[in-house]
Amino acid sequence: MDPKPYSYKNIQIQVGDDEEVIFRVEAVSNVNSIQTSINIPGDNDPEIPNDESATTARLGTGADLRAHVTVVASLISNLAVEEDEIKVNYYVNNELIVPHSNPKSEAERALVIISINFIS
Repeated sequence: MDPKPYSYKNIQIQVGDDEEVIFRVEAVSNVNSIQTSINIPGDNDPEIPNDESATTARLGTGADLRAHVTVVASLISNLAVEEDEIKVNYYVNNELIVPHSNPKSEAERALVIISINFIS
């Protein structure tokens, strides 16, 4: 079954020019896997693998990120029978930006796409 897309557009986050931007993904429900890719300006697009030891990625500084839209895409699977919902939180610099949830009756696999504009 193909994942169901969920889109969060025009998220605006204020950051200083020299402020380091850290992106974090947190599974709230018992998610089987989360694979996250992040498209930032330039050629150093980070990934957050399906690995509990790596839930964060450094994106660069505010000045580096302002010129373009940053796009985050997460492929999430939750095949656990005892769970009836997929819940994942997304953070920038420890501030919650997107709390995603969907009932598994709607989709056991989700494709979450977040478009972020970093502003001064």
